[in-house]
Amino acid sequence: MNTKPNDEKMNVFEQMIDGLRDAIAHTRDEINLRTTTLNSNDKKRSRTPNRSKPRR
Repeated sequence: MNTKPNDEKMNVFEQMIDGLRDAIAHTRDEINLRTTTLNSNDKKRSRTPNRSKPRR
């Protein structure tokens, strides 16, 4: 992926070219552009069952 240290300093044209290069690399399976969004509520959830409640 073509990331530069200061993306804020890139002009719009450079940002578009950088994004297009990433998109082309993604279509060629050279990079993976998938992202995952985690909710802040996910931290509070437990993957193990709560043993304090009696089972029915």
